[in-house]
Amino acid sequence: MGVPVLPPPTEYDLGTGNLKKLIPPHLQGTTYSNTYTYDVFGRRTREDRPDGGWTSYEYLNFGNPNTPPNLQHVKKREHIIGGPSVLDHYTFTLFDGLGRTYWLEKTGPGGKRIITETWYDAIGRVLDKSNPYYYGIDTPYYTTFTYDGLSSDSVIKIS
Repeated sequence: MGVPVLPPPTEYDLGTGNLKKLIPPHLQGTTYSNTYTYDVFGRRTREDRPDGGWTSYEYLNFGNPNTPPNLQHVKKREHIIGGPSVLDHYTFTLFDGLGRTYWLEKTGPGGKRIITETWYDAIGRVLDKSNPYYYGIDTPYYTTFTYDGLSSDSVIKIS
């Protein structure tokens, strides 16, 4: 009797180099795997897991010249199976014209929206960043960053 030959743990698209299939170590030797789908720009649009769960990504207004840059965003949705019930988790990220995240929104308990905001100065350094807070319920608290002449953090003030 010979040693069983296992399929390779990863499979890539030869044209783009994108990961198409992954067999996690604990599932090797089975027919189960994670599979990945991409859009024409090579950005991941979906991940399907062997338990039936999945994660999808939507890239909205990227590269659209008729849309202000601050409306570019990625919407991530996770459908998680396992545990006492199915869980749908959303992440909504807004970017400025330079691709920096300035608004991060996630679902919290009871469907409440948890927000983290980031503000930048004229040369792109983080100026203010909020602690995560429940939108419309909590008052946001911000950490303010100031910099010395070499752009090193010099003073951090929490307000």
